[in-house]
Amino acid sequence: MKKKLCFLFGIVLLITCCSYNPSLIYNRVYQYGNYKFKQLDSHSVSFCGFASDQAAQTAQAVSRTFVIPETIYGQPVTKIEREAFMSSTLFDQIVVPKTVTVIGRAAFYNCSAKISASGNILRDEGHLSPLGDNANNEGNNNGNGNHNGGNNSNYGSPFEQYVGQYSGTYSISGGGMGQQNGNWRGVVDKSGRMTVTFDNMPQSFSPILTQTGDFSSDGHNGPPLRGSIRNGHVTGVLFDTPAFQQQMGTFEGHRS
Repeated sequence: MKKKLCFLFGIVLLITCCSYNPSLIYNRVYQYGNYKFKQLDSHSVSFCGFASDQAAQTAQAVSRTFVIPETIYGQPVTKIEREAFMSSTLFDQIVVPKTVTVIGRAAFYNCSAKISASGNILRDEGHLSPLGDNANNEGNNNGNGNHNGGNNSNYGSPFEQYVGQYSGTYSISGGGMGQQNGNWRGVVDKSGRMTVTFDNMPQSFSPILTQTGDFSSDGHNGPPLRGSIRNGHVTGVLFDTPAFQQQMGTFEGHRS
C-alpha cells in the first residue's frame, strides 16, 4: 500500500511540475532547468536563452548542434525572445522547433551558428534575420511573413522608408585612432538589416536599426556608434568606449 501511494504521489508531482502553473505572471522571465522562458499566455511560452553561461557551455559539450526545446514547463515554445542567441559562438547549428511562429528582435544577431527552422515563422521582428544569409529554412513562403530557403517576403516592412544605399563623409579627431577623415558607405534592406563601411577601417558595421530610424552598434566589430536616418539624411557619432561616453568623431551623408 505504501509503495502504491508513493507511486501515485510521484505521478502527481511529475504532472504538477510539467504543467502550466496559473501563478506564473505573463511576460516575466522564469528559469526552468538550464533554460529561461517567459509565460506568454495560458498556453504558450517563449525561449529566452540559457539560464547561465555554464548551462550554455554544458549544452555545447553535449553537441555542437543545439535543438531549442518544443516545450518548456509543459507549454509549447512559440517564440524565440529578442537577443536570445545574440553574439553566440558556441554552436555550429541551432534548430528552431516547428512550434515557433515568432522570432524576436535580434534573436540571432551576430550569431555564428547556422539556423534551421522547419516550422512556419509568421513574424520576424528583424535585424540579421535568422532565416536570412546565415540560415537554412525548410518551411514554405505563403506571403504572410513566412520564409522559404532564407528569403524574406518583407511585405509591409516597417523599414521600407529607409531602404537604399547611403554614402557620406566622416571625421575622427579623438580616441586611439588619431586624426582621420574619409568616406563611408552603407545600405539598408527591407528587413531592417543595416551595414556600414568606413574607409581605413577593416571592419564592416552592422548597427541595429529601429523603426524610428535610429541606429546603434555596441562596438563588437569596431568603434561603437550611434546615429539616425531622417528623410534620407544620416547623422551619427563614433565613440571611443562601449558605454557611449567619449566621443571621438562624427559622420553624415545621404541616400544615394
